[in-house]
Amino acid sequence: MKKMKSPLLASLLLTLSSLVFAVPSAINYQGRLLDNNGVPVTQNGMAFTVGIWSDETATTIGFKEYEETHSVNVNDGVYSFKIGNGSATHGSWGSDIFTNNDSLWIEITVSSETLTPRQQILSAPFTLQAENSDTLDNNPASYFGTAAQVSTLQGQTSSLQSSVISLQNQINSINGLMEEICTSGGGKWSQNNGFCVGGSTQQCTEQDFSYEDFGYLMLNGANCKSAVFDGTNLKGAVIWNSDFYNAYMDTAIFTDSKWYNTICPDGTNSDQIGNTCNPNW
Repeated sequence: MKKMKSPLLASLLLTLSSLVFAVPSAINYQGRLLDNNGVPVTQNGMAFTVGIWSDETATTIGFKEYEETHSVNVNDGVYSFKIGNGSATHGSWGSDIFTNNDSLWIEITVSSETLTPRQQILSAPFTLQAENSDTLDNNPASYFGTAAQVSTLQGQTSSLQSSVISLQNQINSINGLMEEICTSGGGKWSQNNGFCVGGSTQQCTEQDFSYEDFGYLMLNGANCKSAVFDGTNLKGAVIWNSDFYNAYMDTAIFTDSKWYNTICPDGTNSDQIGNTCNPNW
């Protein structure tokens, strides 16, 4: 027989199965075989050996993942067979070959002559890994719950959502009551921060009171360092013995407000500049 050249790989794809629920277990391999003169080979019952390797050029047995033999009829150079349907001579055929290796190459030997180079197996055959989906990552479908269990869980989720809404309503109700108590005690309720300012509570430090209504607030001994009063209404407020150092108050409204012994944002004392923290008021 004349020495044959390397085959042209016409296609490499999964063979479709006629079984509805079965994962295809073989790969259809086709090629064209020419002799040294470029003449297509025609011969029945040619001995083909198919090896699958985890390395493109290695020859040691440790890199051979699988091997099988076929008797193939070649007509005008064209041949076709199914890898996985031959007689295995090394390893076991299955999806593990593809799941355990990032890259694989097919090597074809015809009548004891190895054709080169090896052909890399690309994406399609790796879909044999879909066989693993039958057990959902080695767990049966029941592991993830039945439809009835899912329905029960959905019901529990809806119940929990209703409880959250009810709790939020209760919180809103409590906040409303606290605001009423705060106002009746001479304080002002901070909508931004959810607490009472003035009255018996003097919480101010680093809080943001932007655009809140603190008109006629009574504030004594408050620590309002670095607080923000952007656009805050402090009309008619009476503030004494408090600390507003480094607070932002440039856009606050201070009409008719009174300030006694209070540290201004710039560190000066209100008594030194006419009972205010801004000489322009």
